[in-house]
This record gives sequence, structure tokens and C-alpha cells, in this order.
Amino acid sequence: MKFKVGDRVNHGSFGEGKIIAIESSLSLQYLVEFDKEDSILHNGNGVGTVIGKSKHCWWCYEHGLQLISNSKQEVHIYVNGKITTAILKENGKVLKKSEAKCSPSDEFNFEEGAKLVFGRLFKRDIRVGDIVKAPGRRNYPYYSSWFKETKNEQFESHFVNGSEVDSATEYEVVAVGKHALAENITVLAIQNPYTTQVFVIDESYVERVGK
Repeated sequence: MKFKVGDRVNHGSFGEGKIIAIESSLSLQYLVEFDKEDSILHNGNGVGTVIGKSKHCWWCYEHGLQLISNSKQEVHIYVNGKITTAILKENGKVLKKSEAKCSPSDEFNFEEGAKLVFGRLFKRDIRVGDIVKAPGRRNYPYYSSWFKETKNEQFESHFVNGSEVDSATEYEVVAVGKHALAENITVLAIQNPYTTQVFVIDESYVERVGK
């Protein structure tokens, strides 16, 4: 059976209610006690042993009901220094986390940080082959060891120490891995399609513009 006793459901004519009895031998299997009173409704109409609230009940077909999810999702956004973090929870369990770091040379703005982390919370993870831009120009210009740490040595010869990304250029993601000193940071290797030069950058500092 699709539903069970206690499930909250929605009916096209009577709105929301709760299943209070199931009779599998009937074509109208589900007795629903609806939230709103209606003169056409009854208390179960003497079918089965369960008696519901008068003028609130109706026997329903399975296909006429839609389950109302009991899950509760919430987003928490908090600040620690110049780091803004967003956490998505469902029924108290952490599902996903995103982070935005303000550059030490920039003035911190909570509203901007909150917008960034909220957007990152619901976007899909960046993958190899994606096309990205780096508007913040905050790559790791001297992190050449990342290629060996993540077993992506094939791109190391295209990395130039001290070079910075260009904010207007579109780059292709050629490798994805973690930061050796911070497992919560996802690091990307992005390549300029015209020069083949590769840069290493924190995922939170890029935006996906295509596949």
C-alpha cells in the first residue's frame, strides 16, 4: 500500500487531513479525517471499526490522495570572523554545508556573504568539464604541490608559480580534489583553453557558467 495510518495527505476536494483507517478489501481503502468540516463528510459511515470526527471523514481512493511530507528543512547562516557559513538541515540532520571567505583586504559584508553561501548551498557541485569564471581572482598561485597530493600530475607542467587568474576569462575544470591542510575545502584545477595554462583555486571562488 502507498499510505499508512497516520500519514498526512491532501485531497483535491477536501484539502488536508490524516488517514485514520485502512480497509484493504474495499476499493475506497482509506478513511481520511480532514481538517476542515464539510456537510457532505461523515464520521466513517459505519464502515469498519474506526469512528472519526463527525462531518470530517471520507473514504478515499489511493489515486485521489497525495502524501504531505513530514520532513522539516531549515537553513542556518552564521559568521565566524570573515567566514560566512550556511548549513542545510532536515529534521535536525545536516545535509549540506557551504562557506564563503572574505579576503583580508576586503571589508566584510554579511548580506553579500549570506547571498553567496545560500546560493552555493543549492547549486550542484562543480565537476570536471564544467566551464567557470573566477570573478574574485583568488587562486592559489604557489600551490604546485596540490597536483601530486591529488594524483593529478599530468597538469602540473601547465602550472606557473606566481600567476593569477583573469576574472574575465572562462576556464575549463580539468581536475577536482581536496586541500591537503583543510579537508572541507574543495580545490579545482582550471585551464585556460587558449594558453593551456592551469591554475589552482578554491571552488568557492568560482562560478559555473556552462558545461
